[in-house]
Amino acid sequence: MSEKTQVPLDIRNGDKAPLHEESFPLKEFENGGKTESSEVNFEEAVALTGQGKFHYVLQLGCGMCLISMSAEILNTAYLLPSAECDFNMTSSDKGMLSAVCYIGMIVSSHLWGFMADTRGRRHTLVWTLLLDGFCALASSFSHAYWLFILLRFFNGFFICGPSAVVYAYMGEFHAAATRSRAIMWGAVFISGAIIALPGVAWVIISQPWSVELPLYTYHSWRVFVVVCSLPSFITALLFLFWLPESPKFLLSQNREEEALDVLRYMYAMNTGQQPQHYKVKSLKIELRLEEDTNYKHNLRSLTGILRLMWSQTKPLFLPPHLINTLLGCSLMFGIFASFNGFLLWLPEMFNRLADYADIHPGVSATVCEAISTLAGNITTHTEAFESNMTVINVSLSPPGTESLPLNGTCSSEVASTVFMKSLIIGGSSAIANIACVFLITRMGKKNILVTCMIVSGLSGVALLFAQSATGVLILSSILEGLTLTSPTVLNSILVDIFPTHLRAMAVCMSMLMGRVGTVVSSIILGILLEVNCILVFIALGGVLIGCGVLGFFLPSPWRWRIR
Repeated sequence: MSEKTQVPLDIRNGDKAPLHEESFPLKEFENGGKTESSEVNFEEAVALTGQGKFHYVLQLGCGMCLISMSAEILNTAYLLPSAECDFNMTSSDKGMLSAVCYIGMIVSSHLWGFMADTRGRRHTLVWTLLLDGFCALASSFSHAYWLFILLRFFNGFFICGPSAVVYAYMGEFHAAATRSRAIMWGAVFISGAIIALPGVAWVIISQPWSVELPLYTYHSWRVFVVVCSLPSFITALLFLFWLPESPKFLLSQNREEEALDVLRYMYAMNTGQQPQHYKVKSLKIELRLEEDTNYKHNLRSLTGILRLMWSQTKPLFLPPHLINTLLGCSLMFGIFASFNGFLLWLPEMFNRLADYADIHPGVSATVCEAISTLAGNITTHTEAFESNMTVINVSLSPPGTESLPLNGTCSSEVASTVFMKSLIIGGSSAIANIACVFLITRMGKKNILVTCMIVSGLSGVALLFAQSATGVLILSSILEGLTLTSPTVLNSILVDIFPTHLRAMAVCMSMLMGRVGTVVSSIILGILLEVNCILVFIALGGVLIGCGVLGFFLPSPWRWRIR
């Protein structure tokens, strides 16, 4: 019998490294009297790896994924004042620049869900992060509007991968007891990005320097684009060198030994023990992905890829997953439609209240009363919509704060009110997310989701009666903080209720519907605000309360099968 112990090779790349049987002495598990040769359920196996250094690195990597996504979506708000002069943009050009990143995300959502469920979570994350970073870096050197727009489209196309796949990836390294809290901590990183990005933009874009190049002038806003690309590169390197492929994915692909290598790696990092001391030697494969003998052949042609994508999507719309898919997509549509649609018009509401206070000092009025009184300027709503059609852009670059060309010159200043409002909204979302981290195990995910939806919906309706900018800000912070938390809670639920081989696709499909909801709500709210202001708040609150009621129909925790 050999005395050598063979340890895993490079498990980060999924390399198979079989271990000699004699390396592991057979002894009893402390729990249940199982021997090491027994097959162990995956949830039990991942729990036996413990909690420690590996999960801290995992949390950092997944949080950086969400920061990368936030940086790409939010940065357009700060580019418009300077970029509009570099590219001679009209209002419609600015609207396209704001929307094109979202269009790329909508187009690619389905693709990245398919790739994550078939080629691997880590594989998809690394490549999409690198490609997003290179597109952002290249866009900073764009000499023409059409090229900048094209590269921004591909920014959205590639950053969509990490924004959805990361939830499935993170959840599969945790046992049921810690999974929900870990996913909620990931959402705190988004709040951090919302708070930090305005400050970074303030420091960089406000710099007056420029460099003359043969085709264009390199202004400070282009450096800001480069800085926003850095999280993507840093996160890709973190995944490449320190984080492995999901063991649950490997197990679903019938790669049991590789899944065990990952679990041993986790155990060694968490406990400081040698990998061979990990007790589990065999995993119970509860669900094997149906093998397709023509799989590799299908990937060589477009029709083959589309056929595989359909085969990966079809089960979501068939029993027993159909109801959960429809619930997830409907809830995400409503949450994003309310959250992002409201953010689009929030700055304009503040501007209207401020204008009203200047004209009628000492006279209180609701938002709708102020808008009605200032009806002569109502056309600015349409202009605001055209130039700020994006998720959070308007909250950070509201109508009236954009720097416009004056006497042939452009100003790249970002108004202090933009930073302050962004700070308050980001702070409220951070508080809500941190609170959910500690409440989620006590209240349960479903209860938190329903509560957030109903309370935020009531806040939306209450905005009808707020008669000061302070009241609007408080109610808006409650609404935005709770609704920004809700997508993460819902994604955590979806990770639990869908099996491994459909999990990433289910999350991506729901996020796709959320982004569609953003575009639809932007258009509808823009029309309603001009026709009947009261309907805006009734629709806003009604949709959120409706989502809360719909949340009651999600599967109860005791019905979630550990997959």
